[in-house]
Amino acid sequence: LRNTVVPVTKYVICETNALEHENNAGPKARIDISQIALSSGWKPLVVRSEFPQNRFSAFVPVFNDYARIAHSLRRDDILLLQFPLGTYLPVSIPVLPLLRLAKRKGVKIIELIHDLDSIRGRSNYYEKHYFALADVLIAHNERMKAYLEQRYDKPIVSLEIFDYLVRSGYCVFAYDATGNDESEGEAVGSLIQGYIDMDYAASYAQG
Repeated sequence: LRNTVVPVTKYVICETNALEHENNAGPKARIDISQIALSSGWKPLVVRSEFPQNRFSAFVPVFNDYARIAHSLRRDDILLLQFPLGTYLPVSIPVLPLLRLAKRKGVKIIELIHDLDSIRGRSNYYEKHYFALADVLIAHNERMKAYLEQRYDKPIVSLEIFDYLVRSGYCVFAYDATGNDESEGEAVGSLIQGYIDMDYAASYAQG
């Protein structure tokens, strides 16, 4: 029998929800990452990131989407996902066994990190369970990378995404979210604070 070489396929999780169609900048960073990956040849895997008034109704569609993905991936495929997932944090818990299934099949998982609760003195519950599945972690900058290296024994890459965009001809406006890095704001009160910050930043940049 002739040995058949199965090509490795690179996939990126592309989240979609109603917020993409509203007039705010909440999901923009996540959409930008997906678009950069797609322009670099990664193939999209679309999942619903539900934000209904009743969060329990989000469990089924999010679980079903990731179950479809976990069963379709093959050995040595590469999966890029963004952390935290673009949904309520409790909704991301049922996704964990599906990602573990993908790992057992030999899928390589790359996690690009947008936010860390632990950096604000909160629980690292979601971080430790998700990062345990990652083959590579991607931090936004060297400061985040240094923080992660003290806590996780994983290959960690500093993306320096803003430098990449500037070199590609984009005009970049960067800021530190409330309670993070050099921001003068107090610690955030909820996950939605990030969306509020991004909306204000976009309004400021637009004049």
